[in-house]
Amino acid sequence: MIAMQFYPKDSIVPKGVRTEEFHLRPLRVTDAEIDYAALMDSKLALRIMSQSEWPHDEFTLEMNKRDLEEHEKEHDEGIAFTYTVLDPTETICLGCVYITPLKEGPMMGDYMARLRFWVRQPYLDGDLDRRLLRSLVDWLRNDWRFSYVVLTLADADERQNMVAKSLGLQLVHAFGDKWSEYLIKSGE
Repeated sequence: MIAMQFYPKDSIVPKGVRTEEFHLRPLRVTDAEIDYAALMDSKLALRIMSQSEWPHDEFTLEMNKRDLEEHEKEHDEGIAFTYTVLDPTETICLGCVYITPLKEGPMMGDYMARLRFWVRQPYLDGDLDRRLLRSLVDWLRNDWRFSYVVLTLADADERQNMVAKSLGLQLVHAFGDKWSEYLIKSGE
């Protein structure tokens, strides 16, 4: 099997999204402190989202800086794209968005990606996650050159699954009792 390119080389990677409520832009090492505060504020929800113990209780700011260095490098090299979700003043991290290669897909030659995201725990009561996902779906459909994107959610994350369904995203595959996938097609 020939390895497929994750994103077309001749295409510009979108810089982000700006609304009155949030600013989405590439995650940088310089965001480490505000990103770390958001991670620690949401670690239980992140563990459900990732189906892991990350971030573990001993996770430090230095460990986070190393993670952010890797995310920034991957973004610059086009290996994966990680965006931070900031308040309009860019002083508070509200969450994060990950666009990564889809390991397998049914359509050869298509540009495919996997989407994961999270919103800081205190902002869920105001449904920021719903508005963020709505913006992400529109952004992915209109500004990116992916043929399709698969939103991957942990089955145990009832809230994110409810949000995806409320936006009319189609459940296309479920991995047993662990993951659900929702399809986002380009140009819909």
